[in-house]
Amino acid sequence: MTVQRIVIIGASSRSGAAIAQEMACSGVQLVLGYNRGEQAAHDCAAACREAGSDVDVVHIDLSDQESIEAFIDGLDTQPIDVLIHAAGAFAEVEWAQTDADHLRDQFMINAAGPALVTQGCESRLKASRHRDGGCVIFFGDIHADMVPRGGATGYLVSKSATHALVKLLAIEMSPVRVYGIAPGVIGWPDDWPEERRKNYLTRVPLGRAGGPEDTVRLVRALVDHAAYVTGMVIPLDGGRHLR
Repeated sequence: MTVQRIVIIGASSRSGAAIAQEMACSGVQLVLGYNRGEQAAHDCAAACREAGSDVDVVHIDLSDQESIEAFIDGLDTQPIDVLIHAAGAFAEVEWAQTDADHLRDQFMINAAGPALVTQGCESRLKASRHRDGGCVIFFGDIHADMVPRGGATGYLVSKSATHALVKLLAIEMSPVRVYGIAPGVIGWPDDWPEERRKNYLTRVPLGRAGGPEDTVRLVRALVDHAAYVTGMVIPLDGGRHLR
């Protein structure tokens, strides 16, 4: 059986919204989680309903355990075929200014929070009706451990933990499939000047930044066609990890 129910945490993000709208075309049931982007999440939900899907929009704060527990408790007992973690907290903070609060916030939102959501959804994922079983997709970052860079240690340490979760949960939650997608640039950060963008692309073999459509294609391939793959973190970076 094909995908019936998908939970997307971070539906107000560019990638999360694009994934939701792509999946909605198949008439799936969607649960869209958001934190600060309430209007964007509801706009995404409206587009998904227009495409033919049933949609629930639910608030969740990945930095707050009570919010995570409320989100999980609010889900009904129906199986979940796909859980996608598209939310995240990106902050460029210099090493000299990195403190315990920053490290704690980045780790909770980017690693611990998603881990707790996944744990809470485990029984529903194992009950998936998809022909290849349930799957979880995390979003990491190629600069976390494939191509380390300075200027964002707290963020990248948390994303390195996300990469570790992919491998660990593939074992802990088997036979649920667990994947990681490690983007380079999938849409530029708004505060990156043109010169910085050009310099970055000099080290991208495919010569361009990625877009939400690139994320959508990879997610669709993992969900529907990677039946015998699990525990892998896949670069989505135009080859940036090679340079």
